[in-house]
Amino acid sequence: MIHRAGPLLLLLCTSGTLAAQEDTLDLGELRYEVIDEADFLRHREQGLPAVTEPGELTELGDGRLRLTHGDDTLTLPERLDTCMLHGFVPALHAHYLVCFAGDELNTLELVDARTGTRMDLPYTFDNGFHGLAVSPGSEQVLFFSSYDIPSWEAWYDHRADLITYHLTPGKGLAGMRTGLTFETGRFSIEEVVWVDDRSVAMKVYFGDQPDEVNAEKYTYLRVLLP
Repeated sequence: MIHRAGPLLLLLCTSGTLAAQEDTLDLGELRYEVIDEADFLRHREQGLPAVTEPGELTELGDGRLRLTHGDDTLTLPERLDTCMLHGFVPALHAHYLVCFAGDELNTLELVDARTGTRMDLPYTFDNGFHGLAVSPGSEQVLFFSSYDIPSWEAWYDHRADLITYHLTPGKGLAGMRTGLTFETGRFSIEEVVWVDDRSVAMKVYFGDQPDEVNAEKYTYLRVLLP
């Protein structure tokens, strides 16, 4: 059954069904359906990895970095922060860099492996993004994260977010256009996988993160993105 959620948020009731409660979403109107774990795992199995093994990062000793992936090698200009390769995003032909200033996260970056064009990703939480996923047809890429320490309300007005970008296949970073932003303070997002180019399956939880003993407390949703 497909449900519609405008300025509503999904809450887990004691009966295990979902009810709606007022909240603010930045996706406009959402349509969703509850699915089971088996459906979620099937969608995950059918998807392609959004991030593959990283290439090679070499510090040149003068603040510059050399990035290598396959036949592509480029040198980044001098910089003061410390970066490490998180992986490679084939759909964008880009390196995914996580950079720190001291012990604090400084930037999350995508760097075109051929041209060196750099794109800073706008993250909210100081732990960065939890994950990313590329749609089957490489039409969209999404980034998601959650911030679950007990005092999160003292620092943020939401505990989970999801950001999408539209892609132009073959254009790399130059073909990325800002899409939609979803923020919620009611549940956390554990994992997101694409079902097709217009919908995603989400593994979410309400309250504290379930442990292995309480894994049944996860809820699985299929969300249609407008």
